[in-house]
Amino acid sequence: MDLSNATPDQIEKYYAGKDKNYYQKFSSNQLRNFFSEIVSLRTFYRSNPTQKAKIELRLRKLKAMLLYAESKSSGKSDLKDFRKDVFDLIDSVLSDKGDFNKKLEYFFDIIEGFVAYHKFYEAGKNLS
Repeated sequence: MDLSNATPDQIEKYYAGKDKNYYQKFSSNQLRNFFSEIVSLRTFYRSNPTQKAKIELRLRKLKAMLLYAESKSSGKSDLKDFRKDVFDLIDSVLSDKGDFNKKLEYFFDIIEGFVAYHKFYEAGKNLS
C-alpha cells in the first residue's frame, strides 16, 4: 500500500478487508512481541519527531524482527502474509515519496488495526 497518498478510508479497508483466516494464521504472542516494538517506536517518534535517521533504523529493525519470528514459527503459525504486508508498509514509509511523518502515523494506525482485527478473530472465540 502506498501510504504517501492514502486516505483514511483506504487505510481502514486495508486491514478490515483481510479475512478471518489471515488473522488466525499467527498467534497473539507473536503479534504482542511485534506490537510492543511498534509502541516503543511510536513513543520514541512522538518524543523525537526530528530523529528521522533513528526512526528509519528502527523501522528496518522491525523487518528483521519479523523475519526472525517467521523463522521460529511452528507448524500452527504462519507469519508469511502478515510479514509481506508489514514489509510493504515499512517500504512505503521509507520511500522518498510523500511526507515521512504522515506515512509513519498511517503505519501506526494500520498496525493498530491489524491488532484489533486479530483480537476480534482470535482462534477459540465464537465469531463468524
